[in-house]
Amino acid sequence: MLGAHDLSLFGFEMMRKLLQESRWQIRVMVLTFLGYVVMAPWQVTRAQASTELTLYGIVDTGVGYTKTKFNEPTLGQSKTESRIGMSSGAQSGSRWGLRIEESFNRDTAVIAILESGIFSNTGELAQNGIYFGRQSTLGLENRSLGRVDFGLQTNLASNYFLAVDPFVLGFGQANMGASFGSADTFRYSNLLLFQTPDNQPWRFGIGYSNNLSVSAVYLDSTNPSILPASSYLSNSDNLRGLTLGAKYSHPLLTLVASFDAAQAPKNIPAGELPYPLTPNSSPILKEWILGASFKTHPGAAVTWSAAIGQTFNGAFSGQAPGNNFAGTNLLTDTLGAQILFASGFNTNSYMLGFSWKIDSVQRLFCSWQAMQPNTNIATVTPLATAQTVSLAYTYNFSQRTNLYTWASAGKNFQMFEGNHAVEVGVGLRHLF
Repeated sequence: MLGAHDLSLFGFEMMRKLLQESRWQIRVMVLTFLGYVVMAPWQVTRAQASTELTLYGIVDTGVGYTKTKFNEPTLGQSKTESRIGMSSGAQSGSRWGLRIEESFNRDTAVIAILESGIFSNTGELAQNGIYFGRQSTLGLENRSLGRVDFGLQTNLASNYFLAVDPFVLGFGQANMGASFGSADTFRYSNLLLFQTPDNQPWRFGIGYSNNLSVSAVYLDSTNPSILPASSYLSNSDNLRGLTLGAKYSHPLLTLVASFDAAQAPKNIPAGELPYPLTPNSSPILKEWILGASFKTHPGAAVTWSAAIGQTFNGAFSGQAPGNNFAGTNLLTDTLGAQILFASGFNTNSYMLGFSWKIDSVQRLFCSWQAMQPNTNIATVTPLATAQTVSLAYTYNFSQRTNLYTWASAGKNFQMFEGNHAVEVGVGLRHLF
């Protein structure tokens, strides 16, 4: 395996070149795609086109319990908190959405998706109150050429690793997003995303955003002080993002690789004490992940999963405990923001797990995951290797409705020594 230094240099050089070239490459890619759609000999008239409108959604409600323990720096001692109450979206985020598709012919269509997250226990909007905060895209798809989408959508890591994580990126801190931040259903605003056709064993994708529209904090490697991004971010100098992904699908084997990077704005001010950051001092945040899921033979009831990854110069926000029914004061690796920029703050991440199809209606899921600090940076509290063990069970009443229960325990959660998080719950999920 390459060392962290080699991977960091490789990732930085890759990111530098991609950021320099991505604008004109993406423009050429999109213009070529659109030109083919417009000029193809099989272009049809408006009268031949057909439009479909689909209303879909998930309602997921349950009861959960969370207990956290963490070191309180101001008190010089540990503190324990517990929460119990009704939860929303433990297995899958509650949502409703509209999918609009106009087919020009059997191969080409324009597709719009508007998806809104909700808290089913209160009726409030999720995703910080953004009305279509889960997805808001318009795109073109051709069965031979692929698909291009514009707008707010999940990155490729969060999309492709649904097929690897035993918990399908659900069940709170049990899913691999607790240790692999870029796979934690991370959404990019203003994302231009191209993917090759999904009807082939291999699929590749590339996406670029000139304005991620996420919160960020900046940590000086010599003085752990936080500078909130909200104090200066503007359209003139945005926080930019890149997402790359590859996926191989086979009845017995799935392979996934992803790379995400975020570039801080150049106009970071020379903050006054206690914010000693200097302009242009923030690095490029990078995370790569490799993963696989496999069966030993076609009729096997157990699917095994594994993933490994590294993050350099900060962190993408990972899954925190709580499951929407109550917040906690547990310290997170991004210090409460969606992105942390910190030169030299590097981590290694690991996951092993399985899903067991007990019979036609019952399934069992289990995983172990870990985050290992690979850094000498000073932080607000000492760092330690984090480990999380999780278990879940589902029972299907029908194809659209299931009962679930889960439990998860994390030690040194998100790598802060003394952080412990336990959550258990039970709930009901219905798809429509």
